[in-house]
Amino acid sequence: MTIAACPPNTPPPHGVVVFSFSEWIVDYPEFAGIGAPKGQAAFNSATLIMANSCRSLIQNAAKRQQLLYLLTAHVCFLRFGSNDGAGTIVPPPGVVGRIAGAHEGSVSVQTQLDGNNQNRAWFAQTQYGLTWWTATPRYRTMRYIAPPVSCCGLCGGVAGQCGCGISAATFGPTGSGWPGYNGGTS
Repeated sequence: MTIAACPPNTPPPHGVVVFSFSEWIVDYPEFAGIGAPKGQAAFNSATLIMANSCRSLIQNAAKRQQLLYLLTAHVCFLRFGSNDGAGTIVPPPGVVGRIAGAHEGSVSVQTQLDGNNQNRAWFAQTQYGLTWWTATPRYRTMRYIAPPVSCCGLCGGVAGQCGCGISAATFGPTGSGWPGYNGGTS
């Protein structure tokens, strides 16, 4: 096994992913016959599901591009099917979910979205969507962001000032009923 060393302090590439049909087709040649306008439409829909901005949870733009292109393939297959441009055409699926039952007389088909998570079921309709779902749990999970730590009351200082030079009025709840330096009653 060969392992390449990382240069120190190498920042991940930042920026907004711009869709390139020719780059996308390299990874997903089964959509070559769909055409660039439909590919762009699928990418635009993918960005409604996954943020593509400089403030995205996925700061590494190269990783975000991989995930957006996977999601684009998922959306493209659901909306337009696939077409490799060489005669292999797969129409978009007409039903959502797995077929749970079928009857021949007076034709009847029943579908079911399996699992306890209906969002996952939507992604599980294609190999692209399920791969995206499997790769993104850390970005889809709630995150707790603690409030800033206040040094007020912990260090000796002038009344109305924290000992660390920060105005006490900027921390915590304000108004009557809240004792302390924040405009409430002591």
